[in-house]
Amino acid sequence: MKKCSKCGTENSKDAVFCENCGSPLNENKKEENISISEDNVEPVNRRSKKAPENKKIPAMIVTIVVIIMAIVGVVYLKNGKNNTQTTEHRNEVTLKKSSSSSRKSLVSEKESSSRKKSEQISSSSSTIDESNKLTVAGLTNKQNAASILIYGAIKYNGNFKGTYDMALKNSTLTVDVVSTGGNDTEPDETPIFYSLAPGEIDNNCGYKLGRNREVYFYEQSDKTIDFFRIGSTTQDEIIDYMNTHNLVNRVNELANKTTVYGE
Repeated sequence: MKKCSKCGTENSKDAVFCENCGSPLNENKKEENISISEDNVEPVNRRSKKAPENKKIPAMIVTIVVIIMAIVGVVYLKNGKNNTQTTEHRNEVTLKKSSSSSRKSLVSEKESSSRKKSEQISSSSSTIDESNKLTVAGLTNKQNAASILIYGAIKYNGNFKGTYDMALKNSTLTVDVVSTGGNDTEPDETPIFYSLAPGEIDNNCGYKLGRNREVYFYEQSDKTIDFFRIGSTTQDEIIDYMNTHNLVNRVNELANKTTVYGE
């Protein structure tokens, strides 16, 4: 019997076409043969495919192991480098801190030494200034004349500077106290003129005192014998200038060489 592969009807073995659906029975046979041959071959093909896969498994395992080892090596090297850099950085920071601390210590020592020296100088200067300090109330006529001449030489130069230089050269200063009349006295002055000369020489500068410790500076004209006022200040200003500019010893030296006539 021939079974139709299309509809499943059984036909006589000599039939060429299916009695039910008319499909060629010979083609059905070929398909059956082909199907049978394919069924027979399939297991062989499956075995042939599985065999290489089984052979690839060890290679894949080896590859994975190699990759893992490579990754571990890279991580280890990176961590080792980071640790080395961290150690170097810490050492560098430590050295910087140590250097900075040393510099601060040196600066602190220098500042302390400078402060001590400054305090010693200040203390010494204070002692010197206090011992040699001039006061208006304690001035003698000689000290007053010497301080006025020095101040005039510094501030006005001219005849005062020439008289001062000659007084030092000749080691003598002469002061003549001259009473003046009302016509020669300004309202703010006392009627006394103090002429200054470097020894027994004609004077060309001098000063008058005011009624409230003012000091008026006079110079003689180059063309006439008259004196004219060139400036003014106070005795307090002059004495303060002598004290703050370390001129006290100079005042006293010049005062020791001064002679006052008409006191």
